[in-house]
Amino acid sequence: MVACPSINTICRPIRSSMLLTIAAVLSFGIACQAIETSKYVGQGREHLLAGEYDQAIEDFDAAIELDPESSDARMGRGGAYVAKGEHDRAFEDLDEAIRLDPDVAEAYVLRGIAYTAIGEYDRAIEDLDAAIRLDSESFLAHLGRGIAYGEKGEPHRAIENYDVGIGLNPEYAPAYYSRGAAHADLGEHEWAIADYTVAIRFDPEYADAYYNRGVAYDELGEHEWAIEDYDAAIRIDPEYADAYFNRGVAYGDLGEYDLAIQDFEMSLRLNPGDADAYHNRGFAYKNKGELDRAIKDFDEALRLNPNDADTYTERGKAYRSMKEFDRALGDFDAAVRLNPESPEAYLLRGIAHHDLSEYGLALSDLNTAIRLNPEYAEAHGTRGVVYIARREYDLAIVDLDEATQLDPELVEAYSMRGIAHMLQGDHVLAIADFDEVLRLDAEDALAYCARSSVHQTLGNEEASARDREKSVALGYDCEP
Repeated sequence: MVACPSINTICRPIRSSMLLTIAAVLSFGIACQAIETSKYVGQGREHLLAGEYDQAIEDFDAAIELDPESSDARMGRGGAYVAKGEHDRAFEDLDEAIRLDPDVAEAYVLRGIAYTAIGEYDRAIEDLDAAIRLDSESFLAHLGRGIAYGEKGEPHRAIENYDVGIGLNPEYAPAYYSRGAAHADLGEHEWAIADYTVAIRFDPEYADAYYNRGVAYDELGEHEWAIEDYDAAIRIDPEYADAYFNRGVAYGDLGEYDLAIQDFEMSLRLNPGDADAYHNRGFAYKNKGELDRAIKDFDEALRLNPNDADTYTERGKAYRSMKEFDRALGDFDAAVRLNPESPEAYLLRGIAHHDLSEYGLALSDLNTAIRLNPEYAEAHGTRGVVYIARREYDLAIVDLDEATQLDPELVEAYSMRGIAHMLQGDHVLAIADFDEVLRLDAEDALAYCARSSVHQTLGNEEASARDREKSVALGYDCEP
């Protein structure tokens, strides 16, 4: 009668607007400058726009060797280093480019992006402020400053900057993409979807925009729409591991566990060390009732990430379903150790102690769960179950009353309160509770059987027989 609460599978978040927009900002910025016509700078620019960063660096090296005072060559090479993530080298070149020509806004934009990439957001904003002072019409500077504010955790200010950037260049897809990410950070998923949709209109092959829109649809519970977007992202980029991962989550949310498992397998093929994918595949196997396979996946997830409380929790639930209560308790112990402020961890460990008839330990854990979250209906309900096991029916009814008040749809609480009333001889109240159970779940075979027993005690043989027949028809062995 003690049910474990569910834990959702792990979902990949939206792709960071900073990480996905750097290349676009770099390319656009370099392309729009008055770059020297020297052969090497021109070739370097072409390689940079093509994403061929090592070749670009070779060309800019040659240009600098010919003209060490070329700010364009320094800026181009610095941009290539930013794109490669070699930020120390990028700063050397961009500092020198600014020293050679302190009035070029794009150099400050690139250095600002580099600072954003290493998490120095205030310095990034200073550089982007300087770029805007030099060129207030630079949409790249406004976009870059929006990215810095977004990464700093100030999405409102990010949106203000994206608005300006979009006003200056209303057909630049990454700007809408980045503003969508800021709206998503604020929980404004409808607005995020609108921006991602515009980004896709301007760039129909924008895989990350489809991906992020899929995440937004998932947040709104629109899993079918999310799957369509993940499909599109995968069509554009067949090796998009996170898109397979999140599509698997969406299929799982729809109860399509076989399809979910296929996607998690593909995600693991592309990213074999992904503990979360093993966790989620294990979760899908558990929901299918394939507990041995679920435990095998949870084992692998914990080998890769031994400090994941959620995976211990899910493996504990699988062991409990197999009636391996000692092993379940061990996993719930680990979950409490790793997450000592989690009411759910204490609830689950309390349930495991109840399974092992360790009622004092169960009460201790449930008391802690309720102290951490006084409005935790399941914890009150489960404590009521423990009190029933201890034959403390008055205390049980107090907790079960509280559980039904906190969650009027909690079927188990009415069922257990009905049993407590029945054990106390309060037959009318027991029938009322079983009636409520069957109103909420007309297929609850145990409730029919329990109500049949109460009717029989009251001498209502016809009603007792009718309920017993219904219970048996639903597959429960209801003895008279």
